[in-house]
Amino acid sequence: MTTPASLEWTAEVVHSLLNYPQRLLAHPAWSLVIAELGGLRHLHQQLLTYPLKTKEVRLLTILISQPEASVDYYCDVLAIHPATFHRQQNALCQRLSGLLPTPKVEPAAPSIPQLDFQMPKTSFLGRTLDLERIQLLFDQGCDWISLIGPAGVGKTRLALEMSQRVGPIFRDGVGLLHIPSKATQATLARDFLAQLGLDSPHLDAQQRLQAYFSSRQMLLILDNLNQPELAAWLCERLQTAPFVRVLATATQRLHVPQERLHHVEGFGFAADHPGLLEAKYSLQLLLERLNPFQTLDLNDPVQLGLANQLCQLLGGLPLALELVASLSIDYDLASLVAQLQAIVSGEERLAWLIKLCYTTLQPATQQLLATLAGLPRWLNQRELAALQELPSRQLQASVHEAQTKHLLVDWAAWYAMPSCIQHAIANPENIHLS
Repeated sequence: MTTPASLEWTAEVVHSLLNYPQRLLAHPAWSLVIAELGGLRHLHQQLLTYPLKTKEVRLLTILISQPEASVDYYCDVLAIHPATFHRQQNALCQRLSGLLPTPKVEPAAPSIPQLDFQMPKTSFLGRTLDLERIQLLFDQGCDWISLIGPAGVGKTRLALEMSQRVGPIFRDGVGLLHIPSKATQATLARDFLAQLGLDSPHLDAQQRLQAYFSSRQMLLILDNLNQPELAAWLCERLQTAPFVRVLATATQRLHVPQERLHHVEGFGFAADHPGLLEAKYSLQLLLERLNPFQTLDLNDPVQLGLANQLCQLLGGLPLALELVASLSIDYDLASLVAQLQAIVSGEERLAWLIKLCYTTLQPATQQLLATLAGLPRWLNQRELAALQELPSRQLQASVHEAQTKHLLVDWAAWYAMPSCIQHAIANPENIHLS
């Protein structure tokens, strides 16, 4: 098992020391650090000798005397509000991280590459309340947070935005791994290694994956994790990684131990909720995504009415609004409204929009996406270049068109299709365009 590339008392590690000390004792490197400091009990007593304020000493005493107790218990003993408790606890962990002695364990040279991805280039709108609620779960020390919601609601984008908030507290940053729609336990470990750019010459895929994460202190985004059995398998693999915290996106509850849920919903629409700030983001998103294709006159009640109708028909679903915007270059908004009104469910409307966008693409782009939709996993840029018998310039043009139409995502290291888009393009017989 590998040793961490560096060991330091970050606020996150101190949080584990106070609340979940057994995780540190189970870690091969940190257990040595604690042993060199005289053991866990001696280390706890040493913490109480540091120059702390009276309220910090009181909080510290309760934490080390009753580790892994509930937040409600701590709040009852301290007679404080949960929000105050989390704020004081975070401040205490930050302060102690600067007082604890630097670990003397010799770090090994890093030999494993880091996960790499880039943030989407489009703007992020709204979701203030979602971000605050997820932040509270992080502050509470939750190790597995699942963002639950329908396809196209923006779970992945919300997870990425959240990672920008909390990523700096993790020594090894943030990683993004995608679970292919047809993944199984037999294929997932090897697929993850491919996404990480790793091979496993001496270990089997599962051992290699566990060795990678066991020494990491990071936030791991598991995207498109819709199979509870795979979630249970992954949770078991991460038992040897006490400093990896998971932010998963899924369409259903995953039922893993200690899972905390956050339900993600569409923005709503301003016509039904004129005073609700989040509802106005639905119209704002549509107008912003329309801008590259056409300008909407907000002083024209007819055009504004059509935009509000689209927001209502699509339930404020971000991906659906983006697809409608990209279709506006080929179809007028009134015809899109009329055709969407004839479709009963939101799920069918999203699938219909995906198929319609697909039919507007150039034949070479259609061929590229159809090929990608039939593959079991994402492709990196090198694999994508080798996939099609197309000139480099033509391939770049097809990729650009697919990205402009919101059908393909560039994660820097690899290209990906949102799962609902992959499913719709791979199963065209299920979608009938009128």
